[in-house]
Amino acid sequence: MLRFLSFLVLLFLPQAVSAAWHEARSDHFTIYSNDKPENIRNFAARLEQFDSAMRLVTSAPQIPASASSRVTIYVVDDMGDIRRLAGMRGVAGFMENRASGSVAFVPRRADTGKYSLTAQTVLLHEYAHHFMYQSWGSTVVPLWFSEGFAEFYATATFEDDGKLVLGTAPRYRAWGMLDASVMPARTMLKLNPGRLNDEQMAALYARGWLAMHYLVMEPERAKLLRAYLNAINSGTDADAASAVFGDPRAFDQALNRYIKQRTLPALGIKSGLNPGAVVVRPLTAGEAATMDVSIRSTRGVTQKTAPQVAADARKAAAPHPDDAGAQNVLAEAEYDAGNFAAAEAAADRALRADPKSIHAMIYKGLAMQARLQAKSDAKGADWREVRRWYRAANSVDPEYAWPLILYYQSFDAAGEPATKNAQDALLYAHALAPFDGGLRIQAARLLIEQDKLPAARIAMAPIAYSAEQGVAQRDWAMSILTALDAKDGKAALAAMDRTPDAAAAAPAEGEKTLRGKRLHPDIS
Repeated sequence: MLRFLSFLVLLFLPQAVSAAWHEARSDHFTIYSNDKPENIRNFAARLEQFDSAMRLVTSAPQIPASASSRVTIYVVDDMGDIRRLAGMRGVAGFMENRASGSVAFVPRRADTGKYSLTAQTVLLHEYAHHFMYQSWGSTVVPLWFSEGFAEFYATATFEDDGKLVLGTAPRYRAWGMLDASVMPARTMLKLNPGRLNDEQMAALYARGWLAMHYLVMEPERAKLLRAYLNAINSGTDADAASAVFGDPRAFDQALNRYIKQRTLPALGIKSGLNPGAVVVRPLTAGEAATMDVSIRSTRGVTQKTAPQVAADARKAAAPHPDDAGAQNVLAEAEYDAGNFAAAEAAADRALRADPKSIHAMIYKGLAMQARLQAKSDAKGADWREVRRWYRAANSVDPEYAWPLILYYQSFDAAGEPATKNAQDALLYAHALAPFDGGLRIQAARLLIEQDKLPAARIAMAPIAYSAEQGVAQRDWAMSILTALDAKDGKAALAAMDRTPDAAAAAPAEGEKTLRGKRLHPDIS
């Protein structure tokens, strides 16, 4: 869902003169920026401080660092670069949640405006979504909570003394906070508020922030919020709001009184934050030379653009045959362009330079698999060799979802039934990356086939109620839930197959199409 954004980058991203490409790596982020080491280090440290504050406030557990749990952030020059990457005008930044590794694209320079969303606000909003889905992937939440949660944390401010402040009101939502008529509580608090137009959705964000602030900033009201969510997830959502909050009109009035206070409370956090270490390194000559191609390729290509990206990758990587980073970029670009032999050769060069390169292992397996699928006489031994590369990638990072997904999908590609080990791999991948909608759908299908209908419902329900999905996708998911509630697995599978276009709207990561990577920016 694309939102038209205007960023005030001066508050967050440094406006330094370009120095050289660097990578900053921490427990939860990998950042690439053409900037001074101290600037990119400070950027990463603030993001880690934010993550630490969220875990402290929500009591969310730490998640093992892996390629699935980290968010990769590319800092590009300006909004023109962002719009070219997004493929449309008016877009100033976006994030995509993927099992192969979520990515965000933000500008270093941008327009300003008093009531604009800032670079910090947008990035923190999207990371709050990622954090919530990663931490509570099996919890069903209504739209207002999902967006209210993200908005509550998005306005975090970082003070010079190291304190992080939560609860600042979002000026850019001011118009929608005072008027309950567009999004009254009787609609907003429902698990499924129905189809919302643009005005109603904008009001849901504003009133959602207000409701979240009202409920979480006072301990007794926070208990009501927990009771409400527990009721929704126990299957009594029809009565959850009225049973917990009482008369929705009274709730609207309470919110209206609350927002009219002269000063709203805020939560300042200084002690207990544990941002961890940030490691900064300059990119190698090959990595820097191929960074432009890497950004375009990571964003995603189409049948039309893939050949040019591959040609640019060849040119940029040619002087660096022994650079693992450059050859990895080339392997991915060649694969997306359908040049599978060239992709495999580039992956081989990357592996010679770095035998533990997970990316190279994956693209070695993908390229081999694509060539096998084009053959009519592929043997079992050939497919075992493909899977060997996915298993090798898994051995380097056991918490990385993508090799597990590819291992499972390789059986279908070979026309073989998936083994129990492969099925377990897919379900574990879903547990590692619950924020990937396509993977969630694939896991739900497998659980239905295993006749584990309650577990399938848990996997599928967030799709039906997610603000990140379109109306058609949510309606499609609801038809599956209806069949699952009736304990009819055959009907649930039939419902899954009834609208293949809706299902294809969010393919599981690893299902390469002619477009390459999934092209569905997750902007809220």
